[in-house]
Amino acid sequence: MLILTRRAGESIVVTTSQGDVAVTVLAIRGHQVKLGIDGARAIQVARSELLTSGPLLDLDKTRRYLDSNNGRATR
Repeated sequence: MLILTRRAGESIVVTTSQGDVAVTVLAIRGHQVKLGIDGARAIQVARSELLTSGPLLDLDKTRRYLDSNNGRATR
């Protein structure tokens, strides 16, 4: 396991055969970290707890959702 320290506004990039994925720390509040994930449309992203119980999250769907909510994820 690679362990990295990042501050808000800093990113890491993971290179895959399907394209690069950039993970950016957007905000840190107490024990909660808000991450932004940007990658090729072919790469699917999912929270680990969903991998055993549901389909992978589609980045296109996520982008459309965020665009429709002015870039803010809501609960």
